[in-house]
Amino acid sequence: MKRRLVILGVIVVLVFVFLWLRYRPPLQSSETHPHSALGTTSVNTEALVNTQSSEAASQTAVASVNLVEQRQARSIRSVEESRQMWNTPIEFYGKVVDEKGNPVADANIQFVCNDLSEAGATFYNLKSDEHGMFSLTGVRGKGISVHVSKDGYYTSKRDRRNFEYAGANENFIPNSSNPVVFHLHKKGPHEKLLATAGRIKNPLNGTPRGFDFETGKPVSIAQAQVILECQADYKNRKPEERFDWVLRIHCVNGGVVESTNEFDFEAPEDGYNTVYEIRMACDTGKDWTNMISRKCFLKLANGRYAKLAFSFIAYNGVFRFRSFVNPSGGRNLEHEPDFQPNTTVLE
Repeated sequence: MKRRLVILGVIVVLVFVFLWLRYRPPLQSSETHPHSALGTTSVNTEALVNTQSSEAASQTAVASVNLVEQRQARSIRSVEESRQMWNTPIEFYGKVVDEKGNPVADANIQFVCNDLSEAGATFYNLKSDEHGMFSLTGVRGKGISVHVSKDGYYTSKRDRRNFEYAGANENFIPNSSNPVVFHLHKKGPHEKLLATAGRIKNPLNGTPRGFDFETGKPVSIAQAQVILECQADYKNRKPEERFDWVLRIHCVNGGVVESTNEFDFEAPEDGYNTVYEIRMACDTGKDWTNMISRKCFLKLANGRYAKLAFSFIAYNGVFRFRSFVNPSGGRNLEHEPDFQPNTTVLE
């Protein structure tokens, strides 16, 4: 009996020890297990990265908003500056003179002002006074164009017509004591002229081309009134490369003289040369070009006077022209402005 009680007590103690070991609370230690520390560090690092990413995203969003605001501000400033340019005060002072420098009264002056109106431009029509003077004041815009005309006069195409008051590299500054001068040329008596216009393709090797100046028809060199000759060292050249070239206009048994006046209608009596030559060398400098336009007077072998306006392209030998001959033998070569010459194409 005693032995059974001892065995039972031992069993109870073992069960108690087992239960205590099984369900005891974890021990507190001042040392941190390496795996536990690593886990904590990993969690803290991830949280830090997330925080930094959020801050970076927030900064990016703020920067984007600032950039948009800056662009909007620049756009608003640009629009306002543009409006200010198109609302610039405009004054203009001009004077109209004829071919002799005399003032022209009662000339028609039309201003076209680029402004903020619904149409984008406003027209102003004035007249020159007895001194040829005119002015425009009290208007606003960005710039103006000026058109001067009068019945019985030619209007010069060489005069400046456009004036910018804002937004240009060099804005126009008006000066009442130094008005802009516009030129008109009084029309004279018109002659019945023989007129031709055409296009001649010249060889670039100097081979001459002859034609009848009064009819514009090609003829042999022996029958030609005018002979064209062109030489150009253009072979194997790139379009942007310079080359030597020369154009010669021979007036057989007559002469040629260049005209530089815009309204040259009367041929001179003398000063003619048998050959008129234009020469361009590679080393000509800034004046070198492969395309030119000129006007000349001619005195033909039959004693008639003529006027020739032409353009020439050196790299292909194309010579375009308009010619006028006075069949009466007079030196006046003025014709009706809408007079249309016969057209000839010589290839």
